[in-house]
Amino acid sequence: MKTNVIVFTLVLITFINFVYGEKIKIFEEFTDPSSIEFIENRLYITDGVQIYMYQADNFKLIRKFGKEGEGPGEFIKQPGSSNHLYIGIEKDKMLVSCRHKVLLFSLNGDFISEKKTIKGTDYIPIRGNKYLGKQRYMEDEKYGWSANIYDKDLKVIKTLGRKDSWFSPKGPVNIIDDMTIRTYVSDNNIIVAGVKIDVFDLNGKRKKTIDYKFEKIRVSEKHKKSVIDYYKKSNRLRPFYESIKDRVVFNKYFPVYKRATVAEKKIFVQTHKRIGNKIRFVIFDLNGVLLKKVMLPLVEQDVQTTYPNTFDSKY
Repeated sequence: MKTNVIVFTLVLITFINFVYGEKIKIFEEFTDPSSIEFIENRLYITDGVQIYMYQADNFKLIRKFGKEGEGPGEFIKQPGSSNHLYIGIEKDKMLVSCRHKVLLFSLNGDFISEKKTIKGTDYIPIRGNKYLGKQRYMEDEKYGWSANIYDKDLKVIKTLGRKDSWFSPKGPVNIIDDMTIRTYVSDNNIIVAGVKIDVFDLNGKRKKTIDYKFEKIRVSEKHKKSVIDYYKKSNRLRPFYESIKDRVVFNKYFPVYKRATVAEKKIFVQTHKRIGNKIRFVIFDLNGVLLKKVMLPLVEQDVQTTYPNTFDSKY
């Protein structure tokens, strides 16, 4: 049986920090990692319904916690799918979101409280008993995600950005544009990565829109065929593809960028530029100033996605 080995790195991926130099650690225990956070000298990684806590300088496991369930402090798993936990850290608290729930833990992993929710995911605590997060919308036969600031009861105070879904119930379906909207908090700033990448203060006032001319990458016929073959051969996706195949379209170019991640007061933008097995990242500070461009060897989960913050093990 083939074993999937997920490779997380510090500084080689540049996502975690530049402090410890070139240290590499292979975590062979992970099977479904979905979220990674770094604060002070601790590294938090979610895998399935568990959260792993490590010393960041030597990768020593401090604690592992979390289990599936609907009781206090337990994580709800969506039937028939992977259970992706998302964590946000603000000061001395760790907030974990899963299906229909947001939970608050201490940084040592001790359960404090939880709130039930239906519409929102990826909640991050921000100053003033507020949360940053996103939720789905369905309007005039358009689906998508909105990034919002919520009050303590998880009611929307302000919408910061919107991103229509690539899926349309009746119109053309561009299956390459699979990017959703992402939200982050860094150095008392809110970063919303959707159609554009915007920086806000904690009250939702826009401070900066990153104005950078990303290279336009043409969608090749080879890539189109790979995507269609991926949908046709997937037992999970084949029925969906059969229902939309007559409406599938491909734009001439890929979207402006693939995804954006924020860490260590920097914005890391994954582009569609490839050279061999490496992908170009463009790195900015929180003021939108270009810091550097690097080529990194990300591991592909499939033709559409790469594993989060992972690299080819030979590096």
